[in-house]
Amino acid sequence: MTQEGKHSQQRSVPRFVLYGEKLDDWRGWFVNIEHLGDRCSDRGWKIEPHAHPGFGQLMFLRSGRGTVLVEDEQWTFASPCVIVLPKHTVHGFHYDTDCDGWVLTIEASYLSQVVSKLPEFSWLWSEPRLMSFDRNDELWEGVQAQLRSLDQEVERRRIGHVLAAEMMLTSLFLSVVRSQTESAVDTVAATEAKYIDQFNDLVERYFRQGWKVKDYADVMGISLTQLRSICMAATGKPPIKLIHDRSITEAKRLLIFSDMTVEQITSWLCMSSPSYFTRFFKKETGQAPSHFRSESRAVGTPTE
Repeated sequence: MTQEGKHSQQRSVPRFVLYGEKLDDWRGWFVNIEHLGDRCSDRGWKIEPHAHPGFGQLMFLRSGRGTVLVEDEQWTFASPCVIVLPKHTVHGFHYDTDCDGWVLTIEASYLSQVVSKLPEFSWLWSEPRLMSFDRNDELWEGVQAQLRSLDQEVERRRIGHVLAAEMMLTSLFLSVVRSQTESAVDTVAATEAKYIDQFNDLVERYFRQGWKVKDYADVMGISLTQLRSICMAATGKPPIKLIHDRSITEAKRLLIFSDMTVEQITSWLCMSSPSYFTRFFKKETGQAPSHFRSESRAVGTPTE
């Protein structure tokens, strides 16, 4: 077995399509919609930390409350709300037993098609989000109606069901975006949205391989100046910071959810030495890896 294979076995964050279902077992449609209770009630309303590498998720909470672990942060949520979980995001839930709502799981390629229709959709899926709604707002009532219609469309699969579902997803995303104040939505030009999605996908694939910013720009067919401008407009961060952020996210996952040593994590991230990794991690987070691991494990996974 290769060194990378050994490290892969030590990574303890499960990766699923739907919770508990292996990636190789996926035979579903491009969107899955289900009620929270169908997935959570027989598991004590607790979902252990996991990730969906090829799928994005939207959780719509109609009633109840709970906590969600998102990477290394723990959020408290209460209905009505929407939780946005981009692909690869490590997350786990602890719901109250009276929770009700829907979970949408959307295949990445179809999600990209929908997101490309409006620049604000790229903002929506650019990072994990927790967004509260007003229960008496007509917009929230409209979201419920859209979810019920999508549920029926996915179940019945009548003539034109793919087109109908894509239209419903577009409408649903639009309702969620419109729920935010205009100042909260960072509008990105359509061309910039296209490039930032491409850059993020490349970073996901190559962040461990020591690519320079110029390598990404060359593959994308744009200049370094253009790439920096696009990243700053879309995220407020230069491209090197986004690359570093991805490495730090991976390091945090391994420190929290695996028993890999600092030396093994250094090797997994293809960094030059454990001392370099420690300096890099402390510079980016303000903590040494060992301190971050002990503090994060003391907090634990989502609790009531």
